[in-house]
Amino acid sequence: MKKSVFVLVGLLLLSGPFFAKDAGKQVDSGAFGVFINNRRMATETFSVQQQSNGNSVITSQFKDDSGAATQNSELQLTPNGALLSYEWHETAPQKSSLKVVPDGEFLR
Repeated sequence: MKKSVFVLVGLLLLSGPFFAKDAGKQVDSGAFGVFINNRRMATETFSVQQQSNGNSVITSQFKDDSGAATQNSELQLTPNGALLSYEWHETAPQKSSLKVVPDGEFLR
């Protein structure tokens, strides 16, 4: 039994790179502050990754300072700027989501 578990764990570890998402190279990142009367009310952070196939993945997170509102998004673009997908999620104060995927006509 121990040998089978060891073999299974070994196979999973070796197969990891074949199933891993292309993390790519980070080309930009940063944060924006939202201020009212010189007081920070919210922060948005973002990251831009260039994948090995040339596609770009832009992720962002928005949080207000009280924790009452949080949102995140992911935008995927081809090397020429065509939309592959866009996902947006609000986790507080309510949960809602949006996903946009083109029908393929714009990917030429």
